[in-house]
Amino acid sequence: MTREKTPSADSAGAPVLLRLQRVLHALSRGLAVVSAIAGGLMALPIIYSVFMRYVLNTPVRWTEELVGLVTISLVFLPLPYLAITNRHISVTLVVHSLPASLQVVATRAAAALTLLFGIVFAYLSFDFMWVSFKFGARSMLADLLLFPWMAVIPFSCFVWGCVSALQLVTGATQSASEDPLSV
Repeated sequence: MTREKTPSADSAGAPVLLRLQRVLHALSRGLAVVSAIAGGLMALPIIYSVFMRYVLNTPVRWTEELVGLVTISLVFLPLPYLAITNRHISVTLVVHSLPASLQVVATRAAAALTLLFGIVFAYLSFDFMWVSFKFGARSMLADLLLFPWMAVIPFSCFVWGCVSALQLVTGATQSASEDPLSV
């Protein structure tokens, strides 16, 4: 299946779609970078906790809470980037055996299902985050405000949904080797 990198040039909305694709790609890339930085920095409280527990024999429990909250960023922030660069796990055995015209239909159907999932998950997680915000929920040991961490989920799902909507409209996906921002 041929993958288009940009929306079709002969469509009337191509400049808008191209601009939207570039914005979503840059935003998705930024979220993935933040996730990678969070993953790297996550080692610091773990090292601190191990040092305090095994060297000074004074265990610190708040580090586990912090690491658990940072894990949300590690899981959800890169989702839009993985979708826009087509670096996610996908089962292509059946799709690749289809004729080219049906491959486009299958790609758009997958984008539609992903969009639906993103909308539902963003809605449910936003509701959960909003309740946390209204009550000022905090973590038990570290007394960290929880809603900013919870906001990562609906925001990432929203951006992921925008990526899926763009792929649904344009039918374009991008292979990992075509990623202009890859290192």
